[in-house]
Amino acid sequence: MNDIVIVLSRFVFIILAAIFTFAAYRTYNIKNNKLNIFSVMQLVCILLFLFLGFFILYADTKSDETLGMLAVLTGVFVCFYAVYYAIYKGKCNFLITNMLMLISISMIMLLRLSQTKAKRQIIFVVGGLAICLMLPWIAGKLLNIKNIYIAASVVSIIMLCMVAVLGKESYGALLSIDFGIFSLQPFEIVKILYVIYLAGALGREGKFKNVVAAGIVTLIHVAILAYANDFGAVLIILVTYILMVFVASRNPLYILAGAVGAGGFGAVAYKYVSHLRVRVSAWLDPFANIDDTGYQMCQSLFAIVAGGFLGTGLTKGMPGKIPVVEKDFIFSAIAEEFGAIVAICLILICVNNFLMLMNMSMKIKDSFRKHIVFGYGMIYIFQVFLTIGGATKFIPSTGITLPFVSYGGSSFAGSIIMISIVLGISCLENKPALRNDKLQNER
Repeated sequence: MNDIVIVLSRFVFIILAAIFTFAAYRTYNIKNNKLNIFSVMQLVCILLFLFLGFFILYADTKSDETLGMLAVLTGVFVCFYAVYYAIYKGKCNFLITNMLMLISISMIMLLRLSQTKAKRQIIFVVGGLAICLMLPWIAGKLLNIKNIYIAASVVSIIMLCMVAVLGKESYGALLSIDFGIFSLQPFEIVKILYVIYLAGALGREGKFKNVVAAGIVTLIHVAILAYANDFGAVLIILVTYILMVFVASRNPLYILAGAVGAGGFGAVAYKYVSHLRVRVSAWLDPFANIDDTGYQMCQSLFAIVAGGFLGTGLTKGMPGKIPVVEKDFIFSAIAEEFGAIVAICLILICVNNFLMLMNMSMKIKDSFRKHIVFGYGMIYIFQVFLTIGGATKFIPSTGITLPFVSYGGSSFAGSIIMISIVLGISCLENKPALRNDKLQNER
């Protein structure tokens, strides 16, 4: 009986993911933030997806803790959306529903992989969503402080120095600081502060002197991250700098110069850093070292192929064979058990988030806030590209996590803070419009 339910559930998961994705892209025709048919469709899909996934996992494990986690997540999602909608009147409404859908997929897969890690992730989710309700108001206040971007750069460099000195080595790189009961990956916060710095330092027109000054600060970030062997983070910093400089200056020569500089840096790093050469070698021909450095990549490819279009069915795959599957390679686990169609829907949801951020950025008049939203959009979609590209052998694996999907408190906190700051900017942008409308009505 359970096998029949699992086989049929594959089609239900596909239908729910497809309906949700369709509703996400229909939002571009909606001019207001009111609760509408597409919002309701998305909320229903989220809850049904969550219920079905947890029901199958409960039937497989017979663990009462699974039902408890389902009750907690359902209550938290409903309460969060209701309170959020009441406070912020639906601003960035579909960005929020996309986030909740990604979290739902994540929690189902994490519970499938490890009940212990799923329970820990629920704590991160509850705390993160609570932050998302409070931080927009705080961020709105902080972004109005003069020269806040200078403080952001100082704090980000200090945090990088801390991880370079006190960092715990993981897979050849210094990534986190261990505080005993928990560990912190400072780069998840650094990337947020770095974008705030660039947005302020480049100014409205991105003058040459501003570009050079920002470039010096960027090189400091890159040097510390290279020392820590965190080249995935180096890529994010460099790409963010190049694209934000281009948007601020509108000079395509900066794109060319940045690409040449990044390419030169990559060539030098490849020559002198053995850690990087191992990753590239495992990417070029993972099957040549399938029992060693290529094992993770091979298992990832086997999982994706095994899933096909419809998936093996939840609990019927072997995602646990992929090392560090809950972080760097969670996309492969999703593709195996949910299938390629759901995995494609996940990608489209991530792209939809990016398009919403870009659309919002284009509408913002204040250059500082505009550049912040643009920078966060680029970091978000580049992380998606690095994670999924690494899992599918499109590019070498970089150790970057998939926002809102991969396991980890630091990763989730970094993603939720970015969304919260965007929401705070949305509130700031609407205030002048409300005042202008009021003045026009009085006249």
